[in-house]
Amino acid sequence: MNKTPSSERIHITLYGIRNAGKSALINALAGRTISIVADHPGTTTDPVSKAMEFGSLGPVVLTDTAGLDDEGEVGTLRVRQTLEKLSWSDIVVFVTPVDRPPTAQEKNAFKELKQSKASVLIAANRADLPHNPEKLAWLQQHQDLQTAENRKAAGIVFTSTLTGIGIEELKKTIAALGEQSKFHEMSPLEGLVKEGDTVLLVTPIDSAAPKGRLILPQVEVLRDALDKGCIAMCVR
Repeated sequence: MNKTPSSERIHITLYGIRNAGKSALINALAGRTISIVADHPGTTTDPVSKAMEFGSLGPVVLTDTAGLDDEGEVGTLRVRQTLEKLSWSDIVVFVTPVDRPPTAQEKNAFKELKQSKASVLIAANRADLPHNPEKLAWLQQHQDLQTAENRKAAGIVFTSTLTGIGIEELKKTIAALGEQSKFHEMSPLEGLVKEGDTVLLVTPIDSAAPKGRLILPQVEVLRDALDKGCIAMCVR
């Protein structure tokens, strides 16, 4: 399991605003400390990933991300990194504090999720605190969110890392979504590149190569690089 390459693992990404409890939640899911937890907003500044085994799913990559409401010039870059992780994710756990009303950043996030190919699960976190009525109504409205591939969101799981509410249910729901994700066909460069990377494609031109055209695997890799927003260069 430890030797399984990242590209062959199921990618599970936690996504949400600052101080939603993403870092504490990812530590609870992993059963170990992956991310630093603090009351100060913005503790996680860059995506933090951990390759591990996750129950029946086997090898996965768990990723904690910076808050969607990070501020300033550097904060904008962090948010961009967070959004880029969506294209790499098989499962997105959208973490939202249930004791606070929905923010503008959270509302905008669902526009991104609709374009994502990932399966979406909502973790209504801090469930040990009084629930905000506006947040509850908003969550109910979005619990059946459809993604770009018409995968239905897995609904809402109420969680609390302080009391342990919903943690086991969250694990089981992620595992169920992951079983579905195992059967999706990965693209040639999945997990290997990100938007803006420069990809050098070394193409053999010899007697075995078809004259005047590229073979299908070469075309598929080139197209995948372009689809992912990479700069692709083909050399002989």
